[in-house]
Parts: sequence; structure tokens; C-alpha cells
Amino acid sequence: MEKLREISFFEKLLEKPQNELVEKAIAEGRTAIGYNCYVAPEAFFFAGNVFPVWMRGPGVTDLTQADYCLSSVVCSYSKGG
Repeated sequence: MEKLREISFFEKLLEKPQNELVEKAIAEGRTAIGYNCYVAPEAFFFAGNVFPVWMRGPGVTDLTQADYCLSSVVCSYSKGG
């Protein structure tokens, strides 16, 4: 089954956090606000001239070091995102 062209575009965007849409927004003078939890208040992300960027780790296969360093600060979901 052939992939839709639109699906491939979105898959490419997910390959790395600083993708072409982020680069375009920064070039337009907007400010990125990184977040790592899906329960963050949405109003923070669209106030003024900012835009949200989900902080994640594409390609992460092991959370051992993240568990050690971040267990008291962030939830497991955001460590492996």
C-alpha cells in the first residue's frame, strides 16, 4: 500500500525536534517554548509571539541514565518521549 504524501511529510517532521516548521517559525521571529509534559497549560504555548515545541528524545532506547538524573524532577513519560 502506498503512503500518502501528507503522511510522509508528518513522519519527517517527527524525526527531529528542530524540524523545518520550527526553523520557519524562528526565522519569522517567533520564540520556541519547550515542554515535556502533556498536562502543561495550553495557554502558555500560544500567548504572544511564542509557539510550543515538545521536548523529546527520538531514537531513545534506554532510560537508565534519565531515571538516575531526572527521576525526582520529571515523570517517566517525558523522559522517554
